[in-house]
Amino acid sequence: PLASGHVLEAGCGTGVEAVNLQRLAPGLVPYGVDISSVALAEAVRYPDKGTATFHQAALEHLPFADEVFDIISSHEVLEHVDDPSVVLREFSRVLKPGSICVIATPNGASLWADQLRQRVYRLFGRRGAPVGQDHTRPPSFWRREFARVGLVLERQIFDGAALEFQTYFARASWMPWTSRVFEPLRVVPLVNLLLCDRVKFRLHKPGKEKGVPRGVAACCPLCFSSLGGTGGIVTCGRGHKFRKGAAGIVDFTAAAVDIGSDS
Repeated sequence: PLASGHVLEAGCGTGVEAVNLQRLAPGLVPYGVDISSVALAEAVRYPDKGTATFHQAALEHLPFADEVFDIISSHEVLEHVDDPSVVLREFSRVLKPGSICVIATPNGASLWADQLRQRVYRLFGRRGAPVGQDHTRPPSFWRREFARVGLVLERQIFDGAALEFQTYFARASWMPWTSRVFEPLRVVPLVNLLLCDRVKFRLHKPGKEKGVPRGVAACCPLCFSSLGGTGGIVTCGRGHKFRKGAAGIVDFTAAAVDIGSDS
């Protein structure tokens, strides 16, 4: 695995994963993006956040220039976006050629309760889950989406072998032997497809990096112009304006078109 470079935690929440990545590999420079101002307020207050930098933005419109990240990590996030193909195109855009992307998401082909419930509900025209949450997409769906945006699959790993059963149905005292029974099945073809409720993918973007590596600086997610300004407002070179939240993080989720003379 890469031990240095710029890593984007896409859907970082409270920043725990971004901090853990830097703890495991101190040479990494972590950046976190999330849409939730509440979660990000916790992230910036994290006592051991090190050099991690956090931004409030939608994954469909990342506030970064093309080809600046060495690694993208996204854990249990893509099932919550409206159109994952748009997000994956953004991942491919900001990822350097030759760099890697690691994604974890529910295995929609599994036979466990949450996936089954959503599939049954949707047969009758109902969601069976909150808006923006989809646990019904099988690994084959994700492989097609990765190929469409030019990301090449290196490895697919099934995880969470009978985890729902062990967590919610079996007694806690059974865990030592149920784990020994189920964990080896994660690598058994077809059995793992039905037994494991999570799947992880390691991908890479083909090609070689061109020219001198660039640093990472937030830019306008609408036109990718550089940012400037003082106080609670930042403005890009083309006049798009964005507010800073209470935690001092710029909110890139919407242009502040209503701020008038406040700039």
